[in-house]
Amino acid sequence: MDEALIVPPSTLQFSRERGYDVTIGDRVSVVCGPAVDIEGLVRSVDFVSGCLTVLSDDGLLHDVLIGFCIKLENHSLRDIEHQVGCEVWIISGPKKGYRGTLRSVGRTYCNVAIESGIMQLKNTAVITEFGMCLNGAILDSTRMVAFIELRRKSFVWTAPRSATPPMLTVDPSAEPGPSTLACDPWVSHPDDITPQPLNELAQANIDYGCVPWLFNNNFCDYANWHVCLRVGMSYNCGSLLKRVVRTTVPDRFSTVVHGHGLAPPGHVSVTVTSSTVSANIEHHFIPARDLTPANPRSAGQYCLVLHGELVGQIHQVKKCQVKKDPKGVELEDGTKLPLGDVCQVISAN
Repeated sequence: MDEALIVPPSTLQFSRERGYDVTIGDRVSVVCGPAVDIEGLVRSVDFVSGCLTVLSDDGLLHDVLIGFCIKLENHSLRDIEHQVGCEVWIISGPKKGYRGTLRSVGRTYCNVAIESGIMQLKNTAVITEFGMCLNGAILDSTRMVAFIELRRKSFVWTAPRSATPPMLTVDPSAEPGPSTLACDPWVSHPDDITPQPLNELAQANIDYGCVPWLFNNNFCDYANWHVCLRVGMSYNCGSLLKRVVRTTVPDRFSTVVHGHGLAPPGHVSVTVTSSTVSANIEHHFIPARDLTPANPRSAGQYCLVLHGELVGQIHQVKKCQVKKDPKGVELEDGTKLPLGDVCQVISAN
């Protein structure tokens, strides 16, 4: 019998046309060196030193020379595609620090919906809530600490509640006087009913997201205009994700309908048409961090200018371009503004 000719698999080699044909997320096998017989996914590649880091099936990381590996399988999007529709963070570029909703993901680029529209970003610039880039790479320790700090600042921290005061022993034969009532924690006072202003620490911990101007009473005429807003995925499991809500008037922080009353600190009172057949008006108190400005969609609508020389002013839209670049609006006086600088408003009259 003739001897069988066994051709060993070729390892990854550098070529002028393609360089090292390996990227993060590829599955490789180590065929020589200290980590021989290890199989796993590529987590990082250093083309300068010619090394890569492999996450083996047993969960350990191995630094291996690229030339010691053979590629078993190209990068797959299966592990990332389930993140579509979930909240992600932008960690580089002009929108660094923004949160958004992942709309689609490809091998190199992804589409993320933020307040100014849908942006196309590199997968390396977007990470999931678990600190994994969309190209499959895990943040190193330094960048992970920075990401955790970024997320921590986005949550509202409330002061711890004090314990229930003990019952005071009062002489039943004594007539109650002003001094007795003033020190009795079980007696209601006017201050217990009237809402008290937040202290400086509580105000500093409120996350106003990308709509801090909504809490400035002098920014525009809120009493006569509904401000249109979009709601993020994190509010009520995304039930209002594709809806446009509008602030209540004349007070955007309270409503008298069905006894809803005053919105909690850092929340905005909004209304939206119900998605049911009855088409009732729903009232919500939504945290500001879950709200983003809604862009005008057509000519004839009105917009509130958020940045620039016309900040705080309301103008009618003459032209609106939302599908082609550059996306923006043209006002009646000919001023052109990008979509990120305006927010749709509707007259309450």
